[in-house]
Parts: sequence; C-alpha cells; structure tokens
Amino acid sequence: MKNYVLIIEDDLLAQKAYQMKFAKAGVEIKSVSDGNEAVKFIGENNEPPAVALLDLMLPFVSGFEILETMRKNKKWQNVPVIILSNLSQEADMERAKNLGVKDYLIKADTRIDDVIAKALKYIK
Repeated sequence: MKNYVLIIEDDLLAQKAYQMKFAKAGVEIKSVSDGNEAVKFIGENNEPPAVALLDLMLPFVSGFEILETMRKNKKWQNVPVIILSNLSQEADMERAKNLGVKDYLIKADTRIDDVIAKALKYIK
C-alpha cells in the first residue's frame, strides 16, 4: 500500500479543506469527486492508498457500491476506509461495518482535525 490518502467526496469545499490539512501534515492526497471517478480510480490503480475517506452520498455511484467494489478487488480489499457521511441511520452504520469500515463519522458532528488524526493512524 502506498502512503497516500484517497478522498472520495463530492463537496469540493470539504475536499479542499481535507487536502490542505493533509498537505500540512506532509501527506500525499489523491481525490475524486463522484462515484464513477472512484470506481474508475479503483480499477486503474494497482497501488491502493494507506487509507480512504469515503462519503456515502455521491453522484452516479453510492459510497456503499464503491466500498463493495473495493472489497471485491484483491489489491484494495484491505484498505482501511473511514466513512464521512451525514447518513446517521443505524442500518447505514451496520451495513458499513459489515463491509469492514474502520470508522463511521457523521460529518456534521466531526471536526476536520479529528478526521485527519484518525486517518493518520493508518499511514506508516
């Protein structure tokens, strides 16, 4: 696994904020803005990230479908995934856990610095 963070987020302002914080921490970032881009990225990249930040509500392909795509791809199946979503239903959290996510953070309740701290734990 490569020491970069993959950010899958359609909110470009949030994406920029994460990019700036990770850059400050000296971490390389790659980001995609919709589900189609994410699926394409996973299929084309043989070097998965150290950790992926994944929004669930994305255009074209949902975060859950992206997660399933990751888990079916041999190279990507063990990538630690941190969900960042405003979907706070128990069923969504349970589904994400069953797909092996490391953390499920509710965007509205989580500071960016806390997200960065959690992600940095997975970078060697």
